[in-house]
Amino acid sequence: MMKNLLKIVFVSSLVFTLNSCNDDDDDQRQQEMLEIQNLFSEIENLSKSETCENSEDWSFTSYGDKACGGPEGFIAYSKNIDVSAFLDKVAKHKALQEAFNMKWDVVSNCMAPEEPEGVICEDGVAKFTYRFD
Repeated sequence: MMKNLLKIVFVSSLVFTLNSCNDDDDDQRQQEMLEIQNLFSEIENLSKSETCENSEDWSFTSYGDKACGGPEGFIAYSKNIDVSAFLDKVAKHKALQEAFNMKWDVVSNCMAPEEPEGVICEDGVAKFTYRFD
């Protein structure tokens, strides 16, 4: 009887410990995901910080990292902002997302986003042009 009771206590302790680890993992995963999302919000805010009046003053870059490889998408930016700081944030975002994907075994669709051909200005907003527009 005592042996069975010890087994029950041991198994219960093990299950509790494993569940606690899972909760810790979930909290850590959520925290890392939030950091990546917050950084992308900063990137988007910088991207939208200038009014698009002349498409010659704009460029674009890829951002993010899909789990199966390649970028998540593309983002336009004004050449009038601190481009170096902007591209550093984009690179940091990509590195964080790549590490997150590997650490947490993330899966995603493997569809590659279409790369824009250029940027045009419409009503003060940067819009992408594509080869077959």
